[in-house]
Order: sequence, then structure tokens, then C-alpha cells
Amino acid sequence: MEQSIINYDYNTLLYFPFFYVILKIQYQFIYVYLYFNYYDTINRLPYHKRQYIIKNFSKAINLCFFSLFSIPYILYPLTLNQPCNNHLYHICGAFYSSNDIFALINVPKLSKTTINHHIITTTLSIISFSVDFNNSELGKMLFIYTLFSTYSFVVNYYLGSRFIHTYEKNNKIRLLSRNIYALSLFLNWTWHIFHFIQNYNTLSYQHSIYYIMLYWVVKDDIILLRWLNKKPIIK
Repeated sequence: MEQSIINYDYNTLLYFPFFYVILKIQYQFIYVYLYFNYYDTINRLPYHKRQYIIKNFSKAINLCFFSLFSIPYILYPLTLNQPCNNHLYHICGAFYSSNDIFALINVPKLSKTTINHHIITTTLSIISFSVDFNNSELGKMLFIYTLFSTYSFVVNYYLGSRFIHTYEKNNKIRLLSRNIYALSLFLNWTWHIFHFIQNYNTLSYQHSIYYIMLYWVVKDDIILLRWLNKKPIIK
């Protein structure tokens, strides 16, 4: 425990206020875009709905960027069994969870499952700053779950766009989102189950804590997948 405190990457914590400012600016740009392109629709919605739309567009953009960034700087080195750049991984974790922190602070009336999901991902992200990904299987499990989640960024786009697009366009986006999300979850859960079976004898109490916390994330994933399987409501 003492060693983890000593090796904690405190410098990564400094990225949170930086990312917060970036997100604040990004939210304003997205709002201006929506205002000029979907004024009638946006103007009819209450404040918390507008913030919810902006939140999801913002997260879709950021996760798309993260997905593209991860290919040369994370996935490619991993396939070659190159050493993990711990500080880079920590920054990526901070970038991912910053979206959730910002939403918790600035988006009112989020659902209970979404709030729980954001709190869990943020907590795991901050804890991971003490992890050496070169020597921690648990750390790699956490990062892989996060990485798979970023590749389904189109889901966040749908969560926002369903309020402003036509039924036909929404349904196409929904089907694409559902299929990508289902594939992402299948690959993610398959990897975790396979890893659990392979390393059953070496699991510690820390792994138990990880799986308990992961339960709430998985629960929210299942709720979202079921919801994506339903057709949009015609208004």
C-alpha cells in the first residue's frame, strides 16, 4: 500500500483541470453549432435536455479521437509486446474519465444508472494512476475494458442525435450503434471471461474488488444495449 502511494502518478491529476477547461470550450462550440443548425428543435427542449445532447456529442467526438489515437500509440505497441508507457496510459485514463466528471458537474437530471456508471469509471481511473501496466494484469484488464468502450463512440452520438434527427435517420444510427456496441461488449466480456478462467488460481482480493465494481458498469451496459434494441419513438 505504501509503495503504491509512493509510485502514484500525481502529475496526471494536473490534467483534470486542463481537460475540464477544454470540455467547457467544446460544449460552447457544440451549443453554437446546434443553435444555428437546429434552432427550432433545440429551443423547445428544457435546459437539462440540451446539456444532455451536448454531453453526448462531446463524448462521441472525444472517444472517436481517442480511438484513432490509440491505434498507433497503444494498440500497435501492445501487439508487438512493447513496454507500456505508464504515464501515457494514465493520461488516457484521465482524458476518458474527464468526460464523465464534467457531465456529473454540468448535466442535471442524469439517470441513476448513468450517475453510478460515471462515478465508477472515474474512481477506477483515479485508482489506476498508481498502476504499473507493465507488471499489473489487473491494470491491463481495466485498461482493455476502457479501450473497448471507446470504440463504440457512435452510441454517444445516437444518444444526442435522437432528439434532433428524423425517425428514419435515427433508426439507421440506432441499428449501427446497437451492432457496434454489441460487438464491443461481446469481445470485451469474452476477453475478461477467458482471462478469468486462465488466471483463476492467481486471482487476489483486488481482482474481486475490480469485478464487484465492474458489475455496476456491466449493468449499465446491458440496460443501454436493451434500450438500443428498441425502435425510436415517433413524435
